[in-house]
Amino acid sequence: AVSPLQIGSSVQILSETQFTFGLIVCLIALARLLKQPREASCGRIAFTNGILTGLTVLVRPGWLPWTGISAGIVVLFGKMPLAKRILCGALIGIGCLVALLPWAWRNHEVTGHWIFTSLWSGPSLYDGLHEGATGASDMDFFDKENVLSTMSEYETNAHYKRRAIDFVMSNPGRTLELAFIKAGRFLSPSLNAAGFSGGLFSVFCTLWYLVLTVLILAGAFSLRRKLSTVALLAAPFLQFLLVHMVFVGSIRYRLPVEFPLSILAAQGLVSLWQRWNRQSQTEGV
Repeated sequence: AVSPLQIGSSVQILSETQFTFGLIVCLIALARLLKQPREASCGRIAFTNGILTGLTVLVRPGWLPWTGISAGIVVLFGKMPLAKRILCGALIGIGCLVALLPWAWRNHEVTGHWIFTSLWSGPSLYDGLHEGATGASDMDFFDKENVLSTMSEYETNAHYKRRAIDFVMSNPGRTLELAFIKAGRFLSPSLNAAGFSGGLFSVFCTLWYLVLTVLILAGAFSLRRKLSTVALLAAPFLQFLLVHMVFVGSIRYRLPVEFPLSILAAQGLVSLWQRWNRQSQTEGV
């Protein structure tokens, strides 16, 4: 409610709002699965989790790795027998596949290829991995080259994906450098676009995120004996950080995954407040 960047983005019509809702619903379903549900219901909850994950992927394809991550969290931290945990992990994957299947079927009818996410991953990947890449998004090359005039959408996607991979193979050092630049843009406490950085607003954002980071760390420390909870709340942030170290980096992509971290920050605020109260009472005695 008081985060400056969240306030600024809330008035814009972006897919982040839908994605944030889907992300939180996925985490709620996974949290319920980790609470050792009845043997008869865990399969249903896992499959539902997969369906919710697939629907969220349709909003933001970068959420697709969460299918494997959530399955891994269940296998590692679930309180059920190992065989049951593995089955639940598999059901998450099956549920996601079922949710994506109608979209993939539609794409097959239109393009002749089974595409489960989108045909934009190639240009998006090339946007972050080419000779002139800076870590920020600049799709001018797409309009200038106009390869869609000579290729199908599927061929265009494959064309740019191949060029991005060729760049990585030929320039491993620059690729690593770009990864850190993108991470810096993703983690930036204030807007890094030209014309929006600097000034009093940037100072306020920096102070806000400094406080938030301290509270997040305090919350994670207070939950150190509940690693499943920390993993559940921190994994979306780490996933998107890694994804956008490959594609392009921007604060915009971080905002949705701040919501789970805010839960850790709330835990940190409570734990620090309780510690301060205990110290005050001890000193008073």
